[in-house]
Amino acid sequence: MEKLDTSLAINASMEDGKKIMDAVQAEMDAVACFQIDDGLYEQLTVNTYLKMFAKLSATSTKNLGEIEKKYSVSEIRKKKIKSSP
Repeated sequence: MEKLDTSLAINASMEDGKKIMDAVQAEMDAVACFQIDDGLYEQLTVNTYLKMFAKLSATSTKNLGEIEKKYSVSEIRKKKIKSSP
């Protein structure tokens, strides 16, 4: 694998830095990277898309109904992204 010429800096106390590193190491399988120009997964439904990103960001999927209402997508939750307005 090619080494990337990028870095991430987090300013924290030694104690907080240790907690951050422990949390990152414990969740390495859940780490995800996104680019600003990532496209939509048009074959997914709106609901499946929301669930996928909730899991990737370690957010609970219990409140998806509230999120759907907040962003006014409740009516199209079962439609594929490709066919949604």
